[in-house]
Amino acid sequence: MSHRAHRILNPSRGWVVASGLGLLVGAPLLLAGCPDNAKPDPTKTPPSSSAGVLAPAPSAMATGSATPSASVEAPKAQPPCTIESTTVVDHGVRGDTGLTVVFLPGNQAALGYATGGTPKVIVIDTAGKAVQADVDWSHVKNQETPKDATTARGIHRVTPLGFKGAKMRVGMDFIDTSKDKNAARYLRCGPADVEPIVSDDSPLNFYEPTEDDVAKVGDQMIDVRDCRTFSNAETSWVLYTEVKRDGKDDNHDLRFEWTIDAIPGKGKVKDPIVDKRVAKPSKDKKYASLDHFITPVSVNAGTAGYMMVSRDGGGLVFARRNDDMTRAGGPWPMGLPAGAGLPSMTHEAERVFLAVPEWNKVDLFMSTFMGNGAPAKPEKITLKDTAPPTEGSRDWPSLAAREDGNLFVSFIDGKSPKRRVRLALLGPELMQRTTDVFDVTNGDVNVTEARVVDIAGDKAFVAYLDVKGELTAAIISCKK
Repeated sequence: MSHRAHRILNPSRGWVVASGLGLLVGAPLLLAGCPDNAKPDPTKTPPSSSAGVLAPAPSAMATGSATPSASVEAPKAQPPCTIESTTVVDHGVRGDTGLTVVFLPGNQAALGYATGGTPKVIVIDTAGKAVQADVDWSHVKNQETPKDATTARGIHRVTPLGFKGAKMRVGMDFIDTSKDKNAARYLRCGPADVEPIVSDDSPLNFYEPTEDDVAKVGDQMIDVRDCRTFSNAETSWVLYTEVKRDGKDDNHDLRFEWTIDAIPGKGKVKDPIVDKRVAKPSKDKKYASLDHFITPVSVNAGTAGYMMVSRDGGGLVFARRNDDMTRAGGPWPMGLPAGAGLPSMTHEAERVFLAVPEWNKVDLFMSTFMGNGAPAKPEKITLKDTAPPTEGSRDWPSLAAREDGNLFVSFIDGKSPKRRVRLALLGPELMQRTTDVFDVTNGDVNVTEARVVDIAGDKAFVAYLDVKGELTAAIISCKK
């Protein structure tokens, strides 16, 4: 089994994997998705099978700009990358679900997303050929339907888990909430064809809590929050946060426990708590920020085991577990000058790459380290960028590590309604290999999320989602 099957890209994830794309039924990859498109989350963490080669892009996009008149201005430098082809993959894609990439055996990748209430997956081969997979979400579809018409379903993530027979298994993370404030709630995470690994079917016990509210709640009451499913070629696992009272009697502190699990149903792995925080009430009987262990990201880096990182109180916290999920190191807190945005993590064999933006800033912080040791704190990287964002922020980093040691990095720059996807190629030590940062899109497309996959020939497959729910893919070649 290729070591690349252990990699996953987030700001997201056991299974049996069948080899090759021959399991998929072919048809053109220009699909009309469900028009029920959820509004994209500004913070961010198909019913049939089809196939096709990505269509050529217009020549103006391929060159990056029109040729200037020699009599008016000096020739412009050639762009560092070229868009070889683009295609619209789907319409009506949910912004709250976004895009989740998982690397499969044979150097393939799978991209999970949703239209309406339906999970979908496209599989991408080494040449960038993409096909729709037939998705198995039988347990959710048949046994976990919304309670009634007063309940709205928010789908947080669709995570490809690999093939079982001719069907792609997926993790499906969602929350059903009552249209009446906190009147009803059902949260679940884990494979969609079996019982969830994590679930909570009760309203929040600690909803906008004051000390008086906490005093009335029993010490056995627990809220499960912010769960996410992850996957590699061998197993799936979930990271989530539990909130409870920290003790009994007159203790009104709130305890937050960052937890890992991989067992569907009511069972739990041994020693599941990764880290914990305690929030104490102030004199006005309110609690400070409850943003602990949110938007987690995790990968399995081969024999180095499980790596995991989440945002915590404006910073990051990183931890490591062995391949059997026993403790291996950490937790390690990490701070950034302006607070951490949504992180991204990937790996090539046992080498891990971590990227995180600063909150509402335009700098990108990255680090690389071996997975069997302590992590390196992300530091600001220097990029030659002749067209940096003049307003807004840089966020949604996505990473694709190559077997030659290089690393594709994509991110989104700017301020709505002009948010663009951009791409750079870095060397093993995070030094820029391309002569400039490349614009994958221009200001005419308002992008909400993007993911990058490396394919053969120093090329990248970049999938991006816009505010209209249109999912587009581009194949890009870059000079080093």
